[in-house]
Amino acid sequence: MPLEPADPHPGSEARLEKLAALRAELLDEIEAAERALAALRARIERLESDLRLGAAPTEEYQQLKGCALPRAEGRLMEAFHSLLKVEHKIQAARQNKICRT
Repeated sequence: MPLEPADPHPGSEARLEKLAALRAELLDEIEAAERALAALRARIERLESDLRLGAAPTEEYQQLKGCALPRAEGRLMEAFHSLLKVEHKIQAARQNKICRT
């Protein structure tokens, strides 16, 4: 009679480990994106303060407000979206592991 392996689905644990590593990378990406966005918003706020004091809009302000800010916000949203996908995959993998035992 052949011996049965301890885990009938050994790939499930490896998949969970891979997903956990991906989750950690995405959390790092979110943290970096949040820092970059905060710095960008602070720079824009300083420029807007100058505008309120009567300064003319600069090309830098237009570029930051019109291009850089939407890109930075998009980067953050994309990272959050990716994290949600990974979280769903982790939950599904855990559920499959529970159902198989």
